[in-house]
Amino acid sequence: MPQVDFRLGASPLFALLAIGVAALLAYLYYRTTLPPISRVRRWILLFLRGTALALLLALLLEPVVRIVSSHSDPPILTILIDNSKSLSITDRQGQRPAAVRALLDAPVFQRLRSRAEMRYVAFGVSTRSLSADSLSTLSFSDDGTDLASALRTQAMGSTATQPHALLVISDGVATIGQNPVHGVESLGMPVYTIGIGEAAEQRDIAISQISTNTIVYSGVPAPVDVFVKSTGFPGEQVTVTLSDQSTILDRKSLLLAEGTKEYAVPLSYVPDGSGVRSYTVSVSSLEGELTAKNNRRSFTARIRKSKLRILMIAGTPSFDVAVIRQTLNEIEQFTVRSFTQTPTGGFYEGSLASSLVDSADCLFLLGFPAATTDPTVGSMVLSSAATRHIPLFVQVSRSTDLVRFGQWTSLLPFVTEGPVRGEEEISADATTAEHLTPVLTPATTGNENPWMQLPPLFTVRVPLRVRPDATVLAASRTQAQADAAPLVLIRRASQQRVLTVLLHDLWRWRLMAQRSAATQEFFPAFLSNAVHWLTAPDAEGPVIARPLKESYAQGEPLTFSAEVYDSGQRPVEDAEVRVVVQHGNQAMEGLLLPRGNGRYDGETPGMHADGSVRYRVTATKPGVVSGSDSGTVQISGTAIEFLNTRMDADVLQQIATRTGGEFLRPESVGALDSLLAAQPSFAPRITTSITELHFRNWLWYAGLIVLLLAVEWFLRKRSGMI
Repeated sequence: MPQVDFRLGASPLFALLAIGVAALLAYLYYRTTLPPISRVRRWILLFLRGTALALLLALLLEPVVRIVSSHSDPPILTILIDNSKSLSITDRQGQRPAAVRALLDAPVFQRLRSRAEMRYVAFGVSTRSLSADSLSTLSFSDDGTDLASALRTQAMGSTATQPHALLVISDGVATIGQNPVHGVESLGMPVYTIGIGEAAEQRDIAISQISTNTIVYSGVPAPVDVFVKSTGFPGEQVTVTLSDQSTILDRKSLLLAEGTKEYAVPLSYVPDGSGVRSYTVSVSSLEGELTAKNNRRSFTARIRKSKLRILMIAGTPSFDVAVIRQTLNEIEQFTVRSFTQTPTGGFYEGSLASSLVDSADCLFLLGFPAATTDPTVGSMVLSSAATRHIPLFVQVSRSTDLVRFGQWTSLLPFVTEGPVRGEEEISADATTAEHLTPVLTPATTGNENPWMQLPPLFTVRVPLRVRPDATVLAASRTQAQADAAPLVLIRRASQQRVLTVLLHDLWRWRLMAQRSAATQEFFPAFLSNAVHWLTAPDAEGPVIARPLKESYAQGEPLTFSAEVYDSGQRPVEDAEVRVVVQHGNQAMEGLLLPRGNGRYDGETPGMHADGSVRYRVTATKPGVVSGSDSGTVQISGTAIEFLNTRMDADVLQQIATRTGGEFLRPESVGALDSLLAAQPSFAPRITTSITELHFRNWLWYAGLIVLLLAVEWFLRKRSGMI
């Protein structure tokens, strides 16, 4: 029953005196009336006036009615049920979903319902409340387990809504979020835990990672590093196989040791053909594996030709033609065929067929077209190059006829704006663009600049304008950068790459640069880098990066691999490679470590947000930016739930011990009601509510006074007293 107290702002004696005064005044007022009225009506008017005056006087005494009520609520037990995919597997303890459902139907929960309020919450990536009737909807399909967040969510809100105790049904493996053990004491309530699953490592074999090059060359062996994780198969032997559809390319036997261990298995294959091809790595399965779905994994490789066909067309015989042809022939990846024009317009090697031009991977035009070039031949070469997007190496020399060259304007990186004004000897130096991202400069040790030690060459003096989409890689060496004349230019336009050299007597860079270690190999590397840059597909940059998985769970570390190549598409071994992952205002950074042959791998901390996350991988060398690559990765993966499939009893034990709870196995869940009964905090919650009614703030109180006075006025009027 509620307890009601009545209080006044003054002593009760003063209140009684005020009421007596009000009654006396009313009596004196109605002792005699004009006109006279009946005794009954006089007493009614006296009562109305006296009561109204008494209420007014009482209002000045600030009366307060205080109502105190209390009720008892049963204790609340919230049951947190792990709904992640790790609870969907079958181990030596049996089917985990069946174990959870049988646990929820245990008689102990029927007994607890009679004296406690039961709440059910499913947790995984997030939490959601369940009713007792909807427990059958548990799907065990969440992509991650955020146990820490599930625990802390229950401690939020007011004291009246917080549970008295928590019961966690889980395997204890937190795959995302914070460590659930840290700070669990601050929950302020006991946590009881029930471990689901086998505590020992699960018997399983899986391919955890594949590291290989995305760009490979036909006929050149390519390495493939396979990482195999094994648990629980001591002394067993498995076979790791690399295959191209049904064709086995390589295989290795692997002897498994006791316990859990990851093995690196080196495989290799020899690519053939060209284009993008998919390969498969598999490891043989053994009886008793947890699952065979992770015994197979695929990767793709972009196969490039190992022998590039180079067609040289020269406008006239020269030392440059001989030295360039000889230098290219010395490079193993190139096959070279040359045609040198005679003074009469033909070629010393015979007629130049259009099929030879069409089949070339790269065209070297040395002083071509010349003044004696047959217009039909020049048009044929131009048409084939433009139609088939054949890369062009163009040398402008003494024999180049710039008038005939005019029809090539749409392809070249410059436009001539006047006639030739002779030639001059000049020294070339790399521009800032070439120094920052080398395209033609060979790799050197230290900060030595080989361009500064090269002998001078000759250039034709012709006014020209560099196209906006072209890049100058080398210019004349002058005191003022603005006065430097462009000498080596590159351009990418209409799916075609063009490199133009406004220099002749290039043979000097080969035959007159042997005394310096920095320059003796400059010319072969210069030509090799030029060819590789010209023939590299536009889609392939110096850095190729990719995540090792298509998707990740929230909080799971994001792993990446990258390949770094120089301008000649050769692997770079000594770059510093960093990856930055960003989602909104959250950014994570990691360092990718070298694994050899231009390959790098590493990871960043995980992201706690669903959706697409953008990443950028940047490779640098001291003072040089090699390049970068970017893309997106999806946060919502499932693989993390199967990386650790054993029940983590240690985590569950620590959570229970630090909060004053108990760790149980499913077979001992019957002791839960006695454990809760002995828990002092698991008792009915007495809720007391106090309501105070201040008469001066009560609208009905004022209304009653007005009503009494209004009735009095009505009766007086009917009695003719007004």
